[in-house]
Amino acid sequence: MNHSAELSPSEEMAPEEFDGGTAAACVILGLSFLVGAPGNLLVIWTILRHIKQRSHTVVLILHLAVADLLVLITLPLWIYSLAHSWVFGEASCKAIVFVITACYGYGVW
Repeated sequence: MNHSAELSPSEEMAPEEFDGGTAAACVILGLSFLVGAPGNLLVIWTILRHIKQRSHTVVLILHLAVADLLVLITLPLWIYSLAHSWVFGEASCKAIVFVITACYGYGVW
């Protein structure tokens, strides 16, 4: 049975209500983005700008900061999808999941 035909247009367009867990997740993800993205950018900038002799450890830290930044820049999309629904299409969902999986895989090596 199609329930959307029974709803008025205002009910269909109303945003989903937050429960406590969803609101907490959005806040945590938002804080992670606001702290993590500038922090990783600072690490990347410092290594590229100020460290001339790059040991293997420094290169690994640089790669980890880049991988972490790539994951963090996806957080606003995840926050939006938690608050509403995924509206960015199947291809972008698969691409973002691939980037996150690849970045996590790199951190394990």
